[in-house]
Amino acid sequence: MEFDNIIYDVSDEPEMHHQNSWPWNSALLDALISVDHYRHVYGETAHSATPDFTKDRRISWLPTEYVSPMEQTLDSNYNDDKPIIDVETVFYPFLYAHPVEETRAEGWYGMVGGLAGLIHLNSDFSTFNSSAKGTSTEKEILPQKRVLMNFMGSLDFVRMTKFTGFQMTDSTALVRGIAEPGKQYALYIFHGTRKWEDWPQGATASRFNVDVNWFADTVSLYVPPGTYEIKWINPATGAVIESGSRECPGDELILQTPRYYTDIVLKMNRLTDSTVR
Repeated sequence: MEFDNIIYDVSDEPEMHHQNSWPWNSALLDALISVDHYRHVYGETAHSATPDFTKDRRISWLPTEYVSPMEQTLDSNYNDDKPIIDVETVFYPFLYAHPVEETRAEGWYGMVGGLAGLIHLNSDFSTFNSSAKGTSTEKEILPQKRVLMNFMGSLDFVRMTKFTGFQMTDSTALVRGIAEPGKQYALYIFHGTRKWEDWPQGATASRFNVDVNWFADTVSLYVPPGTYEIKWINPATGAVIESGSRECPGDELILQTPRYYTDIVLKMNRLTDSTVR
C-alpha cells in the first residue's frame, strides 16, 4: 500500500457463474479504502460478469474486457468521466482468425474510440522469453503498437472526446472516432463482424472477424464550416496514403477514402485563415 503507482482492479469477473457478488465487492472496496492512506485509484470490471459499480463514487476508473463489453462501456459510461481501459483481450495469437490484423483492429478501434488505454493478452511473452524475442509480436505487433502510440501522440488527444457525428454508406464498416469539435478529428475504419460466443455471463463478442481485403468507402462527417486538412493513414505502417484539404461550406463534409487494404485512419484538422492563405 505504500507504493503510489498502484492502480487497483478490485475483482475480475466475480459473477462468472451468476452469483451475486455486489455485497462482497462493496465490503472489499470499503475495507481497502479504510486502510489506504495513499489514496490509490479503484476500478471494478464493467459489463462483464460483474455487479454494476460504474457510477459508484468509490470507483474512479472503469476496466473492461473483450470487444462487446468494451463497446458497451464506451457507449453507456463514457459520460461518467471515468477513464475506460480494456484490460483483457483474446490470447494472442490463439483464437484469432487473423491474429495481427485483428489485434491491430482492437487497439485502434478502442483508442480512436475513446479508451484511455488497452492491454492485450499475449502468449509470446513468457518467463523464458520475457521480451518476445524472435516472435511475431517482436516483428509485427510491437512495431504496429508504436504506430498507434505515435499517432495518438500526434493528436492533442487530451482535448478530444468520443465522436459520433459521422455516417458510413457501407453498413459492414466498423468505425470509431474522437474529436475536439471544430478543430481536430480522428476516425478508424475497417470492415468485418464481431465474433459472438455463448459465455457464462451471456452472449459476448470476444474479438473481431476482420475482413482482410481491399475497400473504398464514403463517410459523411458533421462538422462546422471551414477548411480542413485531411490525411488518410495506413495504421499498419503509419504511412500517409493520401493528403489534401477540403472546404466544408455547410455542416456536412462528405469524404471518399482512397482504396485501402484492411483498415484506414482519417486524421483531420481545421485550418485557420492564416494557414489557408
